[in-house]
Amino acid sequence: MTMENTILVVDDSPFMVRTLSFILEKAGYTVATAGSGTEALAQARATQPRLILLDSVMPGMDGRQVLESIRQDPSLQKARVVMVSGSDADDLPEADGFVAKPFTPDKVLETVARLIEAGS
Repeated sequence: MTMENTILVVDDSPFMVRTLSFILEKAGYTVATAGSGTEALAQARATQPRLILLDSVMPGMDGRQVLESIRQDPSLQKARVVMVSGSDADDLPEADGFVAKPFTPDKVLETVARLIEAGS
């Protein structure tokens, strides 16, 4: 499924995964999903997404740990990572972007488009 506009949505909330997937698919992006940190890393390696929307708070491996693993994996160096969180404390300098919950579809799409264009 490696594609130019594939976005990996990572969140332990099925509702949040569905919501973000709907917003992105409606805008024409191909979406892969993961419900945990471990699954996120496996999906990222399998799909080589252009961008990853990563929930910061998840059971087990949290968003910070996933981000650290992504940054250390040579096969994922090109992936842009956007942290998605209800806390400004999760606006990490290692991430390429940040979307605060609650968010609007426009905010998500604006952040995604900006980072994809910057990475072109």
